[in-house]
Amino acid sequence: MCFLEGVSCGMLCLKDLPCGKHKCNLTCHAGPCLKEGAKCAQLCAIPRSACGHPCGNACHDGPCPDTPCKSQVSLACPCGRRSETTTCYDSTKSYRLMTVSVLATKMQEIKEGQSVNLNDVLGRKSKNNKLQCNEECAVLERNKRLAVALQIQNPELSPTPGPPSYSEFLKAEAKKNPAFVGDVYNKITELVQLAKDSKQKCRSHSFPPMNRDHRRVVHELAEFFGCETQSYDEEPKKSVVVTAYKNKCWLPFVSIMNVVQRDMGFRKGPAPVLTQRESKNGSSTAAAAASNTTQKKKIDYFDYNE
Repeated sequence: MCFLEGVSCGMLCLKDLPCGKHKCNLTCHAGPCLKEGAKCAQLCAIPRSACGHPCGNACHDGPCPDTPCKSQVSLACPCGRRSETTTCYDSTKSYRLMTVSVLATKMQEIKEGQSVNLNDVLGRKSKNNKLQCNEECAVLERNKRLAVALQIQNPELSPTPGPPSYSEFLKAEAKKNPAFVGDVYNKITELVQLAKDSKQKCRSHSFPPMNRDHRRVVHELAEFFGCETQSYDEEPKKSVVVTAYKNKCWLPFVSIMNVVQRDMGFRKGPAPVLTQRESKNGSSTAAAAASNTTQKKKIDYFDYNE
């Protein structure tokens, strides 16, 4: 082994660096951990007083500099429908803008001589900022309440009110091949319900190989369920896989088949109308039955003369 240079055990060095805050993260080596005149370049891990995230700046002496926090945070609205990932600084900036707006409203109330509570403005900012619910959230919440009142099994209906705007292509295919379109609609409906009840974040269904028009039906129908689609393989074995994400899928208010039937004018037939002869026969039969009832002698159980 005397002819080898730079013998190492392969483990991390983990010696204390001159800064006193970090350890050497190089592989086991000979000599000093830092080159002469070099400073520790690792990131400062001291928690920030404002948000609690690590400082994130290069190792430094003294107090941490006041720089924007670049840690990634996940935000969600109160109902959980909306979610996004952003930096802590951007979320704080949005919070400050909202606080300024609230403060302006409070100042107007003060000018009008009203008493106001400034705790929500002057109080410490919550660490868990939330997005604001929008109109689609309100519609979804209304659907859930309506579903509870009507005892509907799956209240996760489309967030867009009103019947879906199915394309003319889908309507034409539903009229030409109702069995196929209805089967695709039912399969995607089952997939959405399965995704809603699943503990996984998404569920997928692979349709068998089909022609171009049938694949287009699957692609377009899946959009009305909030599902994603992807084609695989080459012709003539090309198929479509539909994926339903638990927090992004829904059920349309009206099915494609119901829309087509409504457009074609399918309605329940009127009640049968009796002809004049049938009406006379019916009335005569009723009259005969009534006369027999009146002509029949009544029995008097208290008449002992008989």
